[in-house]
Amino acid sequence: MVATTEENTIYGNDTPQSTMNTQAQILKQHSYYIFERIEGTVKDLSEDEATWKPCQDSNDIRWILTHMARIGRILIPQILEGTVKPGGWDDDYERQPHALNELIEDLSKAHEIISEGLDETSDAELGKSLTLWGREIDCKSLLFHLLAELIHHNGQIAMLRGTYKRCKDK
Repeated sequence: MVATTEENTIYGNDTPQSTMNTQAQILKQHSYYIFERIEGTVKDLSEDEATWKPCQDSNDIRWILTHMARIGRILIPQILEGTVKPGGWDDDYERQPHALNELIEDLSKAHEIISEGLDETSDAELGKSLTLWGREIDCKSLLFHLLAELIHHNGQIAMLRGTYKRCKDK
């Protein structure tokens, strides 16, 4: 079955097949799916929800969004550009205060950056080895891992929003 033009656009397959490498195309489609889910999960998120915690030692949604935005805006672009630092994070994004709408906008921008970066990435570049956190890993595996981390954290946000709603509705 051939995807329609509308499906191609929704899932990031709007680049002609001949100009994009297959592995990069799969990663791009996967990122569209993930960011579509994130957008739905944070829709109409209130400040009260963003700062609520089910217990004192848990992370709130704001912290999770900050971590996700950092992955999408800092680390994934570094991987795509080949500028990742072997020791890991080299920024202070999580230490800076961010408004809730800024975090959500940063995630949207991250999606654009990742999509454009994958358009410019070849399958050969995805196979290159990187050193991160003391281990060698190929670029493609690291990108799959970080995209999976985004969807994992999205699930945490969905769980926290559902728990918040059940607690407040009592």
